[in-house]
Amino acid sequence: MFYEVLREKRASQEKIAVTMADLRRAYKARVKPHLVRPPKNERRFFRQLAQANKGTTPGRGLQGLRLQMAALTLPKSMMENQSATDAYNAGINLTKQLKQHGVKPRYKGQLDPVDVALRTQKNLAASQAKLKNVPDSKLFIRQGGDTGRLFTEAGPALGLSMPRSRTPEAREAFNRTVGLHEAAEMTASRRSPSRGLKPTFESHQGPQPMLNDVIIANTFKGKGAKEFKAQVGAMRKKELENLKSSLSSDPRSVALIEKLESGGRINRHQRKYLDRQYAKIELGR
Repeated sequence: MFYEVLREKRASQEKIAVTMADLRRAYKARVKPHLVRPPKNERRFFRQLAQANKGTTPGRGLQGLRLQMAALTLPKSMMENQSATDAYNAGINLTKQLKQHGVKPRYKGQLDPVDVALRTQKNLAASQAKLKNVPDSKLFIRQGGDTGRLFTEAGPALGLSMPRSRTPEAREAFNRTVGLHEAAEMTASRRSPSRGLKPTFESHQGPQPMLNDVIIANTFKGKGAKEFKAQVGAMRKKELENLKSSLSSDPRSVALIEKLESGGRINRHQRKYLDRQYAKIELGR
């Protein structure tokens, strides 16, 4: 009982409001050292193909692929162990698969196998060079571009309707939060009681990374706060509902999740409690 009271007392001393300065400091410390940005020509390639196939089944598939690649936490070995030949063959196979699925190029020659293969090869070499500057850990973060804009553009094709940010501050807050989400995934892969070799909650290593996003958005103060909160709320609404359903047998968990759904905050001990309950109730650990 004493330790529970002590934890609650310490938690009550946590800073409640999150400002842009806080997000920038956290991003610089926790994300930037592990960040490898994908080449711009790679992002442009898939964006142009999605635009050329808008409103079609292949177009929706491309939008889904763009969302999946928006921000990722990946094993360093996945990139380190790839050879130039592997990259070349991956480019050849990519164009083959795109054509098999009926994807139309935006301009003549865009899906030329050799051209795509050589560009894939060049991009791998550039990314491997950047990876050498990443600290000695097993994972790295891959994120690039305006992820908020990407979610707004590609989301509707997959049933995810997210409002567009109209201020630079809201866009920056969202993009930095996405990076911090990936940093939380790295931490969860080492410490979370619900971690696994594959994602254990939706596409995450347990529920904590998703909960972090909601807490940041609910407590953010400054210009663009309303837009930022609406974006994150739309992105995580279904996941909160699914988590509440999974933990419906535990009244305390339900109350904590409903607090987040109503725009409130929970402290780090309550967030960890939800993670433990998910591991216990849903994963049987």
